[in-house]
Amino acid sequence: MKTLTKLILLSTFVGASAFLGLTYSVQAAQTNENPLIIKLEEINPLIAQTSKLQKLAKITPQEAQKAAEAKIKGKSSSVKLENEEGNLIYAVVIGTKEVKVDAGNGQVLSVDNTNDEKDEGKTPVSSIQVK
Repeated sequence: MKTLTKLILLSTFVGASAFLGLTYSVQAAQTNENPLIIKLEEINPLIAQTSKLQKLAKITPQEAQKAAEAKIKGKSSSVKLENEEGNLIYAVVIGTKEVKVDAGNGQVLSVDNTNDEKDEGKTPVSSIQVK
């Protein structure tokens, strides 16, 4: 690609970026909003949802991990706080197993094989119900 063509493409990209930035700033100014302030819910609703769920949990992810590892006798690869059909649980993955731990009292509710679809559909009932 010739130098002139590269220069034209670069100029076009820089110009388009500047135009989009200016458009956003003007739009924010018209609505009396600070363009640098972005609400958490606008960035990612899952982050806001996880934050809400974390406030409801009575045990930490580390405590859930410890309970799951004691039950399965292995090392976990992930721990996620989830609202599973209104039940607040930690899903702890150990190898091919998913251990569901009650986020309220730390009890192991179920152990499912992650490769087995027939385990799906069973919803453990936790001590914390989420609406």
